[in-house]
Amino acid sequence: ARYGNTTGLPDGLLQKLFPGKVTVVLKVREGAALSKFINPLGNSTIGIRVPGADPNVMTRRQGFSFSRELAASVNGAIALTSANPSGQTSATTPRQFASLWGSLAYVFDGGELESTAGSTVVDLSRVCKGEGYRILRDGCARSEVEEVLKESGLDPIE
Repeated sequence: ARYGNTTGLPDGLLQKLFPGKVTVVLKVREGAALSKFINPLGNSTIGIRVPGADPNVMTRRQGFSFSRELAASVNGAIALTSANPSGQTSATTPRQFASLWGSLAYVFDGGELESTAGSTVVDLSRVCKGEGYRILRDGCARSEVEEVLKESGLDPIE
C-alpha cells in the first residue's frame, strides 16, 4: 500500500495475487512519493506488479527475483515496461529490441525468456466505491487471477 490505495480491497487479496504474473491497477495513494519519471502526467491510477521468481536465473536463494532485488536496492519503485513498441510482440532476448537501446537508460540481460505473454492486468481502482474489477489485458494468468478475485468475493464489471 506504499503507492496504491487499497481501501475496500478484501483482506489478503494482494497477498494471494503477489508475487505473480499480474499487474494490479489501483488509485494512487494520497501522499505517495512517486517520482515524476514514474507518473509524469500525475495520473490518478497506477499499475503495480510484484514479479515472481525469475525462472531463468540460477541462484542459491529460493524465489530470487532480479526486479524485486533492484527495487529493494533503490528502496522504491522502478518503472519497467515490456521490451517492445506498443502492439508488437514482446521480445524474448535483448537483441530482439536492439533498435530501442538508444532510448533506454539500462538494458539488463537475464537470458532468453520462456514466454512472450505479458502479465494479466486487472483494474481494482473502483473496488473502494463498491464496484467490482475489470480485466484490462488477458495476459498469461487470466483464469488464475479471476479465480482468486471470485474467491475473494469480487465480481467483474463490464
